Amino acid sequence: MERTEEGTHQARTWCRTSWWWMGLLVVGWPVGEAQRRLQPTQARTCLTEQPLTCGGRGEYDETTCRCNCSTGWKGVDCALCDRDESCTANQEGMPGTCDTSLQYQQDRAVKNYTCTMDDANMNELLADDVRMSCDRGEKECYVEIAFAMEAERNIVCKAFDCRFTEGSMDVKCDRTMCDCPNECPDGFGTIVSGIEDEAELTCASENSCTINLADLPLTFAGTCVVGTCQYGDGDGLFLDDFETTETSSDAAVIGVVCGVIGGMILLLGVYFLHSYRKEKGVRAEIHRLEDALGMDRDTYLPDSSASLFEFSGVTCTIIKSAGNNLSSSVMQLLNSPRDMLKTPRRPKDNSPRDEYEDAALDVVHGTYDELGQRVILKEASGSVASGSMIAFMGPSGSGKTTLLSVLVGAHVGKQVRVDGKVTLDGEDVTKTGGSKFSRFRRITGFVHQEDMLLPTLTVYESILYSAMLRLPFYWTKAKKYDWASNVIQELSLETVKNARIGGSLGSRGISGGERRRVSIGMELTTNPRILALDEPTSGLDSFSAYTVMQALRKLTKQGNKMVILSLHQPSSEVFQELDQVHFLAKGSTVYAGPAKQVCSFVEQSGLPCPVGHNIADWMLSLVSHRDSLNTLLKSWSVNKALYASRANGPETREEGDAVLVSANNHPSAQSLATESSDNSSDIISYGRTHSTRYYMASLSPTSTKKLTHGVLLQPPLRELHVLLWRSFLVLLRNPALMLTHFVVSLLLAVLCGLTFQGLEPNLQGFQNRSGFLFFSLSFFAFASLTSIDVFMAERNIFFRERMSKYYRTSTYYFTKVVLDALLLRIVPVCFFGLVTYWWIGLQETSSKIGMFFASMMLFNVTVEGLSMCISIASPTAGVATLASTVLLLLMVLFGGLYVNVETVTDALSWLKYVSLFHYAYEALLSNEMEGLLVTFNVPDFPPVPNVRGEVYLGTLNMSHGRIGTNLAALGGFCVGFYLLGYLLLVPGRKFVELFSSMCSACSKGKKLPPSTDDPPTAPSFRIS
Repeated sequence: MERTEEGTHQARTWCRTSWWWMGLLVVGWPVGEAQRRLQPTQARTCLTEQPLTCGGRGEYDETTCRCNCSTGWKGVDCALCDRDESCTANQEGMPGTCDTSLQYQQDRAVKNYTCTMDDANMNELLADDVRMSCDRGEKECYVEIAFAMEAERNIVCKAFDCRFTEGSMDVKCDRTMCDCPNECPDGFGTIVSGIEDEAELTCASENSCTINLADLPLTFAGTCVVGTCQYGDGDGLFLDDFETTETSSDAAVIGVVCGVIGGMILLLGVYFLHSYRKEKGVRAEIHRLEDALGMDRDTYLPDSSASLFEFSGVTCTIIKSAGNNLSSSVMQLLNSPRDMLKTPRRPKDNSPRDEYEDAALDVVHGTYDELGQRVILKEASGSVASGSMIAFMGPSGSGKTTLLSVLVGAHVGKQVRVDGKVTLDGEDVTKTGGSKFSRFRRITGFVHQEDMLLPTLTVYESILYSAMLRLPFYWTKAKKYDWASNVIQELSLETVKNARIGGSLGSRGISGGERRRVSIGMELTTNPRILALDEPTSGLDSFSAYTVMQALRKLTKQGNKMVILSLHQPSSEVFQELDQVHFLAKGSTVYAGPAKQVCSFVEQSGLPCPVGHNIADWMLSLVSHRDSLNTLLKSWSVNKALYASRANGPETREEGDAVLVSANNHPSAQSLATESSDNSSDIISYGRTHSTRYYMASLSPTSTKKLTHGVLLQPPLRELHVLLWRSFLVLLRNPALMLTHFVVSLLLAVLCGLTFQGLEPNLQGFQNRSGFLFFSLSFFAFASLTSIDVFMAERNIFFRERMSKYYRTSTYYFTKVVLDALLLRIVPVCFFGLVTYWWIGLQETSSKIGMFFASMMLFNVTVEGLSMCISIASPTAGVATLASTVLLLLMVLFGGLYVNVETVTDALSWLKYVSLFHYAYEALLSNEMEGLLVTFNVPDFPPVPNVRGEVYLGTLNMSHGRIGTNLAALGGFCVGFYLLGYLLLVPGRKFVELFSSMCSACSKGKKLPPSTDDPPTAPSFRIS
């Protein structure tokens, strides 16, 4: 029985000892002699070879294994003094002083330390106290460590390039070299030879210090005493020998981040300064023009005069994609006009065929050119005079919208080739980028078929922000407010002026007809001479459609405008409001002339025209049947010259010279002046009409460019001001998304606080810390997917407004990025961090707190940039959400928590470098674990205390030294994502032209072209 108990006791002792060394192995130490028996619960047995001589100042006590020092001495070997008399007696009467302070003073060069560990387990691990000596003159320190297993084989480390600060207790050394005078303990040779990085002594308070060797897994924390005899004036060091400034890695990272932010702010400042100087130059030219012509200051409105708009031979062809691959061949076969599925076979007999019958056959089944390419619009021609209204009509797919889009320079498709000619007052305006084309675009307004309006804005606010962004920048706010109010009055929208648009998000708003008039009013703010509308009556009831047409008729006559619109199936009342009509069938013209002559043309063609029947419906019925279409095509071919001569509308006045239109030419200004004529003191003068031919001819090209282009350029700060005002209104009136972010962040913060509260410096605490940080990153990453809906909700509005030159792409993009990042990314992180950080017990130093919030914010903003890029490039929100989710899941997998990348095959290991989680997780975990002393503890086994947190990072292949690199990588991804998002928003043609011009300039040394960031002055294609 006794043998059994003794054997059981020995086995338990061996297991405990083995666990000690296994713990050291996990944190980086070798097993060594794990078989040696250690009984930490019993009193320590002194070593057989006495390591302490007590220096002749005391006697060695075998019971305590320590020296009982004589009066005046202390320390593990009685080598430290505790009073001045001891130093004097030690040097046989030479006067000396005993330095017992941990602080370094000017006249104190050498200090000797003895440190007793605070942790009982650490005391069991060590044979004696840790001894240390520092020489300020040599800038060196010595550290001696002896472990209980191999006390006779102590480890001595020498630290070089040490820094001492006047009045401080801390010492920091840059290099360390360790050795074992009597051979290293078994298994320790590799560790000792690998110690070469920094070493430091930090004292939080008097006598409470920590000795840390960077390459040693353990940190020695305990009570340190100093007792050094000083004689004479020390070693002659003065205050200049102290190093009083230090640079930490955190400070370096913060410096780099601040430098990058400062550089970006500087670039923005330079950009805005340049814009301000440009604005100032344009304003000076305008003032000189107004003074020369006797106009009031800041009333000039660019020339919008025009009398005749013509187009001829407009043809649109779908170009086949080049290539000989299988898909191209299949598509070519399917698109062939001789395909039995597409075009009926012609009769096999040799009977003569009428050319118009063949034309009708091609029209009905689609027209193709000699290359087999489909022609969707064939040689359309027509004209519209000032003060008249023309409508393109025909069945669905006849080419109405295509023709309308071509005429106003809108986008019709990347694979559509457009041929033909468009003139304004006899001048060709088809040359993209030319001054004539720019003027044509400036005086043209285009209203899309869909009413793309912000539902949270009111009628007045919708028209007002159009006026603020598109009217000359030098006009005062009061003038722009009045201008918007009078546009509302012209369109009879006074009764719903302060009503919200509504129509989405479950909110009621104005009627469909009123919405259509609001869309028209937003285009009228620029006083366009040509107003184009795509099916303005579509989706409206007969009364609303007639109301819209009456408003257009009023604008046509009173404003002397050219109104071009497409109609699908107008009522008889709507048809009577038209001056001219242009009927199309499968892209070919069936009739183009006065609306009142349609019935005569039909009867002249030999077809009946029922009395009292809606002529528009009857024409649609005729062009939908092959026989009647054949008849109409014959008749139009013979009589088109006759009807085209009648299509010029009312006679126009020949103007002897160019006319400058000031603000009072607009009907809004006229009504405003009429309303205020009763009180002459309140009359607002918008200028007068003057001839400008001679004045403009006398200007230099630079001044001419400023007057023709500069007046249309809104300063960036003004655009940002209006866009931020509009975005804040939308956000405040529909705060559901923002409040959801705030509330969810707070709720999850409380949940995390309850789950992870009371973090301890042990294995469980390390697991909870890593889990909390990774969960936080995952939550904010997937919450950033809401940016997809934010952009998708306004994407069509943005494309329409950009085409209409409301603002630059950069100012809109900057506004969206700033508001989304600030309110939906940064603020929720602040709420989440302020609740959880102190609650769960993360490190509370200022640098740690700042790095935590900075890393979380940077990560959240970066993921938001990724989501925005995907949403811009995706056709639908569903595709964008799926793509974002898959990418984020891949990043989570290689983020550093679920899999150790070192164990992954080389074919996949590179994925960690594109994982945003990898950089953010390493930065956050390294920031938290650096400087943290963790106990390696497992139930039923003795704990290993004071293991540095950096050791745990090593098990995950992480390093505190890469925090700066990780933040820099996140910053690079952030800038890259937002830059890519901007480039995706820039029109493709302009981006390709800019890239080609830059390459050409680099190779030939030419001057770079202007930035594509200027307001768009050309459509996304041109008529060739």
